[in-house]
Amino acid sequence: MCILLLVVSIDGEVEKGRAYRVLYASEIEDLKNTNLSTEAFDQNLGEFKHVRSVSICLAQCLDVPNCLSFQWNKITMLCRLFSISVAEALPHGIQNGNRYFSVLKDGCRKYGYIFNHDTNLCWKPFSSKRNYSNALQACQNDRGRLLRISSIQIWDYLRTELAEHSMSLFWIQGTTNGTHVITDDGTVSEFMSQAAEEAGEMDPYGRFIIAKQQGFFWMNVNPESQNGFLCQVASKFPS
Repeated sequence: MCILLLVVSIDGEVEKGRAYRVLYASEIEDLKNTNLSTEAFDQNLGEFKHVRSVSICLAQCLDVPNCLSFQWNKITMLCRLFSISVAEALPHGIQNGNRYFSVLKDGCRKYGYIFNHDTNLCWKPFSSKRNYSNALQACQNDRGRLLRISSIQIWDYLRTELAEHSMSLFWIQGTTNGTHVITDDGTVSEFMSQAAEEAGEMDPYGRFIIAKQQGFFWMNVNPESQNGFLCQVASKFPS
């Protein structure tokens, strides 16, 4: 049996859960009673008339995979879905009754992250090239960390997902002493064999990257080298 939950809190956030899929909507107060610039409306996924509430508009967004934000007008009862986040969109004129919401889909505690239910993983690839320290800081700015590959299931999933990505090299968490994989908090990872076998030449000061074009090897490289990176944030579901 599937139980449908709907919670509207006093701070303007809406939560809707349905069978392993969760969507949060947070109202963008600065855009209330405004119209958006035409660039945002170019990303319109569809419109629905006679929508009586925010929660119904939210349900429409939940059923569209690419929906990242929506507009609902309490006067006209028009619901409009967008394939981009409108959180940083510029207002363009006045339209009474308009309300805008950014959404956070699935089980991640940070907007824009990819949720995989099988591994309970919330992650995101970043194409901007940075050294290890700056990549780590970028993840921490999202209240996360560099991605920790802690199981063969996560590793298999990532290889499938990254196979189509344009980037080839990504920072991940950890280093190796040639015998063990050591994560950033100093603990010894249980997922050692794959990395130790594929890490290549051991640099005692190196940090791990995934090298896609080299056959998805883990490589221990100079932390000042410039690479893409993978961040991980907390899931909403217990591990």
